[in-house]
Amino acid sequence: TPTPTPTHTPTPTPTPAPAPKASGFSFAPAPASSTPAFAPVSSAPSTSSSNFAHIEHVFDQTAPKTPSAKLLLLISLLSKGGLLTAQEKDVLKDLVIAENENLLCALEVFEIQKDFEEMADTLKEVAALGM
Repeated sequence: TPTPTPTHTPTPTPTPAPAPKASGFSFAPAPASSTPAFAPVSSAPSTSSSNFAHIEHVFDQTAPKTPSAKLLLLISLLSKGGLLTAQEKDVLKDLVIAENENLLCALEVFEIQKDFEEMADTLKEVAALGM
């Protein structure tokens, strides 16, 4: 009887174990959740509390003295945060220079309440009246 010829079966190569990660460092791209929340929004403005927290922090650190300087800083910060459009920003800057009474009243209320979301809404309304 014929003897069977041995066949060669390839031996699987073992998969190497993953290298241990260095603690505290990663060269992998950061997950989307770790990107800064303070980014301009192209369409609808974001009203996330982190936007307002950042704006409040910058506003408190800068602390301008005159009403015009306070308004211009608020307008700039809210615009950079995507909460005011470029057109609204331009109209509001002109109204600040003209010492618009609506803006000065809004600033008085803002200084009592420190409500950045309400101030953003008010500035949008004042800008719409000035357009």
